[in-house]
Amino acid sequence: MPKPKFYITTALPYATGAPHIGHAYERIATDAIARFKRLDGYDVRYVTGMDGQPVENGATPGKPQLLVFYLGSECSHCVEQLNVLAKHYQHFVDAGITLHAISPQPPEAATAVRAKLQLGQGPKALTRAEDLPLYSDPTFAAFKAFRVFDDFEGEALHGVMLIDAERRLRWIDVSYQPFMDIPFLLAEAKRQLQLEYPEAMTGR
Repeated sequence: MPKPKFYITTALPYATGAPHIGHAYERIATDAIARFKRLDGYDVRYVTGMDGQPVENGATPGKPQLLVFYLGSECSHCVEQLNVLAKHYQHFVDAGITLHAISPQPPEAATAVRAKLQLGQGPKALTRAEDLPLYSDPTFAAFKAFRVFDDFEGEALHGVMLIDAERRLRWIDVSYQPFMDIPFLLAEAKRQLQLEYPEAMTGR
């Protein structure tokens, strides 16, 4: 029997607005409600974000996802990483994996990275910049939710993670440097997605 669905979302604050205690209260409260409803047996869709595309735990339900957390369009190492990913873009699509790039920049600044993407750099390369979904997370809500944040230093980190079709984390790399071995990542993603989880781990 399928679980009943429960949707909860935060408001969409202005990217240029000054942060205040209400932002923290709202996100803590909605996160607590989402966690309670999961414990109560609901299939929870908890959405947060800014004006633009929201960041969601499970942005493409039913499909494996590769989440790439990067620092923004002004980070040269981040742009280099996205360009390596762009070169192998179709390989991930052929494997049934959707790519999502998430930065802490406001929506207008986040999309600026598209102008720096090198398109058509191989037979399986990205050919249209708009085909790579970009998400904006200036409040670091998604960075913190996925543990791609240094609480001591108060800053975002680089992160890559593979989430399977059932929203289970299969592979993760979080560091102060972006993960660059994309061919290895592609091969490992395919391998991980072929593995069967034992019933004790899936909860069935």
